[in-house]
Amino acid sequence: DLYSSHNSTVQLVSQREREMEDGYDPIVTSKEEKISMNRRKLVLSKCFSNIFWISAGIYSMTLVLVYNSEMKQNGTFHIDVETWIACILQISQVSCVAYGSYVLLREIDTVSVVDSWNMYMTTAIGFSGIYLVLFVFGDDALFVSDDPKVLESSLDSILFTMTYFSVATQTLTGPGDISTIGVSLQVVVVLQMI
Repeated sequence: DLYSSHNSTVQLVSQREREMEDGYDPIVTSKEEKISMNRRKLVLSKCFSNIFWISAGIYSMTLVLVYNSEMKQNGTFHIDVETWIACILQISQVSCVAYGSYVLLREIDTVSVVDSWNMYMTTAIGFSGIYLVLFVFGDDALFVSDDPKVLESSLDSILFTMTYFSVATQTLTGPGDISTIGVSLQVVVVLQMI
């Protein structure tokens, strides 16, 4: 009895190994369903890749537009056409983050680690743009730094500082050298953490 039980277990294991070698998936039963699932995964990967590269392009355009923007004497920025365009670009940045998050949550069972990583980076880049807009158009005291010179430099330097703040927030490391003041900005930070 023990010998026959052992033989049947060995047969089941070898049958399962043969099925796995043939690409059998117990969830996807037919070959057409498997092909359809693979196409869906490829489309999703391309979607997340495109979202990331669009977001990176918007970030680059923002950097070019705000490069060497100088602060006025009273600590505020001169809002010129380039700064306005850079801030308007952040609307599409927010759209990338919102759409990508929606697709990621809707298709969570089929996305790969690379797709999730693309969306993770898109979110960090997107929120850095949001923080830049809040810094430019918000009160002077929305962000506080241990080193006040960090928040008193050119706008392109501020963009890098906001990217640093965004990545520190998203990774939940938050060293505390830059912090936020005000409920509205703290709500935005909490949304990024979630």
